[in-house]
Amino acid sequence: MLILSTGSNQHYEIGDTEAFVISEGGNLDRCSHTNLDSPKALSMTTGGFLKSTAANDSSYYPLICGGRNSEQSNRNCYIFGEANLKPVGNLIHHRKGAASVVIGNGTTHWVTGGHNEILESQASTEFVTVVNNNGTIKINNEVSSVTLPSPMAFHCLQMIGSSTAFLYGGVGYGTQINRNSLFEANFRGIQQTTAANWIPSGSLKQARKEHMCGVLRDPDLGQDDPWRIIIAAGGITSYHKCTSTVEVLRVKDSSNVNVMNLARSKWVSGPHLPIPLCCAASATTHDQGRLFIAGGLISESPYQQSLFVFSLTCPGKNCQWTKNDLELSYGRTSTIAMIIPPVNPEEGQVGTDPTETTIADTDTNLLDCATDDESRGKSTIHVHHGS
Repeated sequence: MLILSTGSNQHYEIGDTEAFVISEGGNLDRCSHTNLDSPKALSMTTGGFLKSTAANDSSYYPLICGGRNSEQSNRNCYIFGEANLKPVGNLIHHRKGAASVVIGNGTTHWVTGGHNEILESQASTEFVTVVNNNGTIKINNEVSSVTLPSPMAFHCLQMIGSSTAFLYGGVGYGTQINRNSLFEANFRGIQQTTAANWIPSGSLKQARKEHMCGVLRDPDLGQDDPWRIIIAAGGITSYHKCTSTVEVLRVKDSSNVNVMNLARSKWVSGPHLPIPLCCAASATTHDQGRLFIAGGLISESPYQQSLFVFSLTCPGKNCQWTKNDLELSYGRTSTIAMIIPPVNPEEGQVGTDPTETTIADTDTNLLDCATDDESRGKSTIHVHHGS
């Protein structure tokens, strides 16, 4: 199951959820369509499915934090409730356009950068966890000693394996769009008490922000493929227009990573998106075989949003885009994407069936597709946007 949550259109925010089942080959089947109201009009949020840290609760919770509300940055966090987004606490800092990853075996959300309350990029980061105490759900958070190498917002953050954090693109000071890509090869997550050692990697060929990102492997090799393909797709360029250009960077998994080789790696041109696109939602399947990109902005002048869902695969390292036949019910911009972690509780290993994962029953609409007999063995997409 994939959730695309919060977002904006040209005039106003709306609460809406769409769901799709992903069948073999990445094709989409529409699953359901329900409304889900937000207590605030939000876009540019960040989030992920987090496993509760409570000893008696192994459920996963869909968490959404930060973002923009009426042009102001936001620090509220929410989970999905029965008919709305339920407040569960606040980030330490306001964060609009932050980038984040889920770490710590699914228990910790590492939130980085973003615009603060005066709309300036920041270098601070924080760790967020979810606790269910006798039915009362709240977040715990703490400031991380791992700061970004410089203030960043609207950037990408990806993990290569379990210990290499990789940053690329975004906005630094003011409105300057950058080409930087940097990595921390020994990131230890919430256990790290020392400053990060960010090492420059090859610069992007094109400066970009609000781009779509993911890490793929060869779907034919799966877990046996030691190489990872980092994707930088679309985004807003230094010309302040949405682009269709794509760049890829090939690196080895962190278990075999050679720091010198990663530092010398170079971005190369990949297959163009079928259309210019920025501010779309992106998420990679848990086997890292397919990257989905949904919605987004095609052009600001004239204003044109995308209804399309594209997917990228890289069999034999030959990356190619596919346009799904089904379209979203509404155009949506500045959304986020989350996928239910398909974890096998008996083996503790990543699996392929989302029905193996216990999702907190905070909204039965989110669970319909994952529990439907016809959907078992398939992945499910949910789409929610709010502006």
